[in-house]
Amino acid sequence: MPANSAHPGWASRELAEQRVMYAYGNTLPRSDIAKGAGDTLVTSFMAKVDACMINEEVDRTEAMRRIRKRHQGLFDAFQIV
Repeated sequence: MPANSAHPGWASRELAEQRVMYAYGNTLPRSDIAKGAGDTLVTSFMAKVDACMINEEVDRTEAMRRIRKRHQGLFDAFQIV
């Protein structure tokens, strides 16, 4: 397709998304994506941060640093979300 075929005002990303959709369709496996799958990890990590803030009387940044070091596996999972 010629470069000047884009409609005025369309961003290149929007045009690319439309072209991919027309070429390949919308066949993503929607059932494999668990809605809210990471919410429990985030809630668990942040609950520990909140407890650290209260018990150790530190600010949120310091509490997150401390919890990250104490619970490395939980923090790794938190980063994926």
